[in-house]
Amino acid sequence: MRLCHFLKPEHALTTLRDQRLKVATIRDLNDPFELLCADLPTPEFRRSFAAFKTWAANNFGILCFTRRWKNPLMWSHYAEKHRGVVLEFEIDEEALIKVRYTRKRISFDLSKVALADGFSSDDAELLARTKSHHWSYEREYRVAVKLKECTKIGNLYFEPLTTRLRVVGVIAGPICNIDADVVASNLPRGLIVKYQKSRLAFRSFNVVRRRDLDPIDVAGLA
Repeated sequence: MRLCHFLKPEHALTTLRDQRLKVATIRDLNDPFELLCADLPTPEFRRSFAAFKTWAANNFGILCFTRRWKNPLMWSHYAEKHRGVVLEFEIDEEALIKVRYTRKRISFDLSKVALADGFSSDDAELLARTKSHHWSYEREYRVAVKLKECTKIGNLYFEPLTTRLRVVGVIAGPICNIDADVVASNLPRGLIVKYQKSRLAFRSFNVVRRRDLDPIDVAGLA
């Protein structure tokens, strides 16, 4: 599936050059309700879910993507106020978790969870894919990764780009100064991506492709 990832300009070039994508750790995600989307009416529930979130944060990270790159909020929040870049990825669909947006918290029966000796894999996936409707503009897809299998540099984790997760396109933001030559000089030899430039739409509240500049294939020179 073709999905998009928003980045600051310098991080986009590092991703292309090093062929690895930074993993979002659960503790650093910008939604404080991550993995706490359940209804938590009692102290027992709150302790159980806090323990689950701590366990998940110690073991897993997330790669975050979206279907559409035209939303100006996404450019503002995640691509340095339209100065950044969208990288387009081809991703193995089997690895993807489609986020579900809801207005209501999920109800769990903790007695059944206890009898099963903890949350099932289906329970964990439901918690990982459920977010408040406030975030629905992101249209998010996720890939969960095991931190122990990632490349760790300092306090950061990275997932290597492979045939199952590969960059196929670069979309420069409306006020981004990364051109095709800069992409080529940061992309390893043997790799090719489609480069295009975006702009603010003239008749809608969207970011769109510049029609006066055709997308071009850029071959790596690094």
